Amino acid sequence: MKYDGSGYPEMRKMERKQHIFSQIVAISDFYCTLSAELPHRKPLNKVSIEGILLETAGKEFNPLLVTNFLRTIGVAFS
Repeated sequence: MKYDGSGYPEMRKMERKQHIFSQIVAISDFYCTLSAELPHRKPLNKVSIEGILLETAGKEFNPLLVTNFLRTIGVAFS
């Protein structure tokens, strides 16, 4: 499920919001997936992942949580 309510399950139809912990896990999982080496692709660097997170903030991820996540791991805004 995405921050804007789209995806599965479709939250816009259910008048429910995604729990804050679920939003935090979504960002962390996304970052870990892109930074890990997988059999079918090489890991992305931190700057590339930062760009993707900032680009998708407000659609896929909570923008406030993205900003705080990037500050916490020391990638952005240093």
